Amino acid sequence: QEFNYGNNSATDIRSFVDSAFDSSFSYYREGGAQIPNGVISRWPIIAAGSWDDSQSPNRGFAWAQIDLPGSNDLYAVSVHLLTSDSATRGQEAVELKAIIATNFPANAWIVVAGDMNTDSRTEPAINAFTTFLSDHPIPADQVSGGNPDTNMNRNKPYDYVLPSFSLATRLTNVIIGAYSFPNGLVF
Repeated sequence: QEFNYGNNSATDIRSFVDSAFDSSFSYYREGGAQIPNGVISRWPIIAAGSWDDSQSPNRGFAWAQIDLPGSNDLYAVSVHLLTSDSATRGQEAVELKAIIATNFPANAWIVVAGDMNTDSRTEPAINAFTTFLSDHPIPADQVSGGNPDTNMNRNKPYDYVLPSFSLATRLTNVIIGAYSFPNGLVF
């Protein structure tokens, strides 16, 4: 989310992706948004676009179909829900759930990720998302004794990666050097 870089030209965005990841990485960035969402992938993006967020005039829901090795594609959706209030975020989640059900294949591998701006994991948005996506296991950091919160003050769960249940069965440990994090890692 907030996929702005340099002067936002295609050259600047490509330069960012090349330097932060690699020149072989694919990306999609929604156009015309003040606060654009996007998807960056090590595998080819074979289709992408943006769906309107009826609650937000300055960003949408960016999505990409990613050609993973093997027979299943990944459908990734990048979100940046509004900070205004939990009811509005709940409406955004219900809207996005309906859009995904209409546009992605049944039993697809899906991940919805980004800044949810939630005050708790029991907000209406998370309750709506977890009817078709998994919020378990919950990643945490190792520095703060296992804190799962991701906002600047580390007291609210703003950022999420929510896989579909069919994809969640394939989760594996995050391994960094000699360290292994079975629930994922907030860093």
